[in-house]
Amino acid sequence: MIQKGLIQSNKKKEDYKSVYYSLTDAGTELAYMHHHLHQKVIERYEELLHKFDGAELTTIIRFMSEWTDQIKNTDMLE
Repeated sequence: MIQKGLIQSNKKKEDYKSVYYSLTDAGTELAYMHHHLHQKVIERYEELLHKFDGAELTTIIRFMSEWTDQIKNTDMLE
């Protein structure tokens, strides 16, 4: 990230052992864009989930849990 110009490292004069990092202007802009896009994704998921009632959501959650367990317990090399 330093090489990309997104963060910069600094040391305090009285403490040469510690390194402090801060965002550059480009890093701040990227962080803002990331946050904005993340919020948009959350809004879309919420819109989608509001289309289902409680019983349907319970079934979806059960399916996702079973699917997750299946993936975790599957030997991918078989």
